[in-house]
Amino acid sequence: MGGSKAVGPDNIPIEVWRGLGEEGIHWLTNLFNVILRSSRCQKNGGLAHLSHCLKNKGDAQVCRNYRVIKLLSHTMKLWERVIEKRIRRETIIKENQFGFMIGISTTEAIHLLRRLMEKYRERNKDLHLDMYDRVSTNIHTPMGMIESFPIKVGLHQGSALNPFIFTVIMEEISKYI
Repeated sequence: MGGSKAVGPDNIPIEVWRGLGEEGIHWLTNLFNVILRSSRCQKNGGLAHLSHCLKNKGDAQVCRNYRVIKLLSHTMKLWERVIEKRIRRETIIKENQFGFMIGISTTEAIHLLRRLMEKYRERNKDLHLDMYDRVSTNIHTPMGMIESFPIKVGLHQGSALNPFIFTVIMEEISKYI
């Protein structure tokens, strides 16, 4: 991860983990092993902060001239990268996967997913893609921080792991199409 990035809810910049060197690696290894054994993330491990940034286009008083960035904990981003690498070693993604693959557009995949959803609607069947469990966020506003609330849909922006999990799920779904 690049340095000098805004910190997430734990207020630990990535430079801390780099600066700790081997001692930091041992500490993170122990933390990650506890998470693996207990199947529980640290308190607020799934928490993120949303913040609005001006796109440097147009009037600052117009809402559409802002974009939202999601600040995740750098510690949890490291955890996600460890898990992603382990999953990638054990999975095979076919060439027909569009989403979140280097050099491949997601536009066609979005259209295919919409068609799949239409087919399910035509048959009055439910189609569920659950990506979150105990994930929440809060929003920075000019008036302060809004209380956190649960996230139930979408892809967790800034996550290293969720785009890959999405690709694996799409791989499984496409086997039956």
